[in-house]
Amino acid sequence: FEIPLGIYSKLHNVKPILYMTIWIGLIHVFIGYVIGVYNKAIRFGLKHAILERFSWLLIVIGGALLLLIVVDAMILGKTVELTDLRILIAAPLIVVGILLAYKGEGAAAILDLPGLMGNVISYTRLAAIGMSKAGLALAFNTIAFEVLWGHDFLVPGSNSGDTIILIAVLAIFLVGHLTIFILAIISAGLHSLRLHYVEFFMKFYEGGGVDFKPLKVIRKYTIEKNGVSE
Repeated sequence: FEIPLGIYSKLHNVKPILYMTIWIGLIHVFIGYVIGVYNKAIRFGLKHAILERFSWLLIVIGGALLLLIVVDAMILGKTVELTDLRILIAAPLIVVGILLAYKGEGAAAILDLPGLMGNVISYTRLAAIGMSKAGLALAFNTIAFEVLWGHDFLVPGSNSGDTIILIAVLAIFLVGHLTIFILAIISAGLHSLRLHYVEFFMKFYEGGGVDFKPLKVIRKYTIEKNGVSE
């Protein structure tokens, strides 16, 4: 498959951008499972690491190979044969991964398969953020320049009106883009945190420690002294 490198328009090159974000998701999730294999191995042993984390690595690798086929079929319009080498490699990886996960986690592993797909697809929100901000920027630009172009600055005696129009156009342009800039910072930050704490951390992080019990005294005996319990 071939996806040409270069600068893509957020509004016109939607498919390649979505494709890139899915690959970002696959790589991010893959790294999470690699860390998960390591954590499981040092805490519970190699067997648990293979059954509960390495199995999902195989599924992710198989899914990545299938993604290449989907790109060929949907984006590049190529015909895909069942004898394609990528299918012949991906199918056994996915089947073996599912069997290992089922042995390690039981039926819950089967139920988690759609969740894994959802985790990867969730990264397409990165493309949505970019496209939405580009659309807003285009809208404010269109409003500002249509107001500017719709006013005849060559009409005699309209200097005061010209000044008001220029101020209005400048205000629309600056306020609009400043708003987009602030929204972009907030949305990008929030969504990146979500992708880290939900899609990424769930692949390896396990909470530990002790329960937080502030200002709590565990009593074994209570002695009453001068009418007051101690």
